Amino acid sequence: MEKYGNINNLLEELSQDAQTEINKILREAEEYKANKEKQIERDKQIRKRRILDDASRKAEKIKKGFFSNLKLELKRIKLKKQEENITRVFDKINQSVEKVSQDKRYPDLLKKLIQEIIEVLHDKEIELCFSRTDEPLFTDAFIKEVEELFQHHHVRFSRESIKFDSKIKNGVMGLIKNKNLIYNNTLKAKMSRLKNEMAYAIYKELFQEEE
Repeated sequence: MEKYGNINNLLEELSQDAQTEINKILREAEEYKANKEKQIERDKQIRKRRILDDASRKAEKIKKGFFSNLKLELKRIKLKKQEENITRVFDKINQSVEKVSQDKRYPDLLKKLIQEIIEVLHDKEIELCFSRTDEPLFTDAFIKEVEELFQHHHVRFSRESIKFDSKIKNGVMGLIKNKNLIYNNTLKAKMSRLKNEMAYAIYKELFQEEE
């Protein structure tokens, strides 16, 4: 009987050891399962965050593109409006230019236009072409003043270099025949250059790159 009692005790101990090992395995399995579920949940959150961050970046990019295009379009509208204003102003100026030759200050203006041609072309052989209606202004005294302008800039002058043409109005055109070079300094051409300069200045101000 004692022999069987020892065997029963052994079996009970083995059973307890087995149960303990089983319980340990079950706990480890539960812990592994719990950790795995946490890891899966963390991965889900990370993926979700990445998706949301990516969507946010794309939305911000679209937003910036939209406002950039809107800003550009507003600049274009403003530029067009300014160009229309400039055109309107210069249309009125050009109407006044048509009558400028009747002003008593016109001879002085004409000398200034001649001086600009000399400074721009600055060549030994400059031919000046004026409106036929300006011919009465060219008295000996006026021609002498023109000659002094040439001498001041060390450019040769002769009365034969002064021409008149009915196609020219209000101002002067400078020609260098041997170089086939022409500088139109009539008031209409001068106003056109000024208009373009103003339009370019506005364009540059509106569309210059932001620092």
